[in-house]
Amino acid sequence: MATPTSLLISIISESASAISLSIWATSHLDEAITTQQRAVSLTPDGHPDKPQCLINLGTSFRNRFERLGDRVDLDEAITAQQEAVHLTPDGHPHKLIYLNNLGISLLARFEFQPDDATFARAVSTYAQSAKSSSGPPSQRFSAANQWASLCFSVHSQETLDAYSTLFTLLPHVVWLGRTVDQRHKDVPRTGNAVADAVNAAIHFGRSDLALEWVEQGRSIVWGQILRLRTPLDELRQHHPNEANELERNSRALDASGVPHPGNLLQSTDGASQSLEEVAQAHRRLAEEYDFILTRIRSLPGYSEFLQPTKFTSLCDTATSGPVVVVNSHETRCDALILLPCTSQVSHVSLPTLRVSAAREMQLQLTGLIRGADIIQRPCGPYDETGTGLSDILKFLWSHVVQPILSYLGVSYFLCTLAFCD
Repeated sequence: MATPTSLLISIISESASAISLSIWATSHLDEAITTQQRAVSLTPDGHPDKPQCLINLGTSFRNRFERLGDRVDLDEAITAQQEAVHLTPDGHPHKLIYLNNLGISLLARFEFQPDDATFARAVSTYAQSAKSSSGPPSQRFSAANQWASLCFSVHSQETLDAYSTLFTLLPHVVWLGRTVDQRHKDVPRTGNAVADAVNAAIHFGRSDLALEWVEQGRSIVWGQILRLRTPLDELRQHHPNEANELERNSRALDASGVPHPGNLLQSTDGASQSLEEVAQAHRRLAEEYDFILTRIRSLPGYSEFLQPTKFTSLCDTATSGPVVVVNSHETRCDALILLPCTSQVSHVSLPTLRVSAAREMQLQLTGLIRGADIIQRPCGPYDETGTGLSDILKFLWSHVVQPILSYLGVSYFLCTLAFCD
């Protein structure tokens, strides 16, 4: 049965939430902070709601900072969020969400008044969240992306570690338990992250790693667009028990990471669970997930299930000629070339290629295809597309094909004549 103190805490927390959802005038913020401070003071450290109360308080302080620009409010936000992280045991499904909240506040303080210590703390916070063994993979993926972006902004080699973590999470974010519609919505976010990662690997001279990541991104991002079946579907066809176990466990892990009242905080007899009990329950789910995954990878033909293709395997693909992959990024565009009978990746910069121009060409090509009514195969002749299509091909020749052929030493004299006016 609920005690008077717990009822009062609940009323105060609900009142604070209602205030938080109202129009954020300064008076409302002041009232929310006062109410949430009272909720925090009334909640003992061992209470399972204490970290969430602190996070709510920190968010209100940060909102007031964004309105008034008072550094003291931002410091108070960080203090509250740090305490929430401290009170939450490792393995608790909400800890990485609290870490991400703390990371947002640390970045806000760094942007307001830059200093190396605050930046380092923000990087460390996002790294801890990304490498957490608990919580939704989507939250860990976001943390890894932020961790990598921060490291790359100062040209730190740690960038590659961050993106490596991101790629280990990528299959779990976009495939396990996701519908076709959800996977298609994931495409822009995952595609941009892949392009950023490849760009970083090229920047640090790791063309082999860049090629691995290109292939991983291609198989996942394009796999979402072109295939209705996922690795989990294929596993279910041959090993339905293992596939069902993995999906059930993945859904349970995802559900346990959603912070809302009553989620994993009630035991079977209706009593509130402690923070450590919740953490233990989630750790058991995580251990079960690892056990199921290990068992699946011991099955014939599934040793690399949900793992990226290694560079050594990619080398075998260039059997009948060079394999060229182009990575387009807002800051630079590059080609990676894998030659037959070699274990090295060549890098060719494409300095005149711009993402904005490539997107414009893509839109033009789409319009030409629709206008010519050749979306379905078999298609008729390319009537009324000559001029526009020729411009697109000239663009690709000048900015993509010609630099690559020049590097390969391929004679392109006749090809050049074909594009002359």
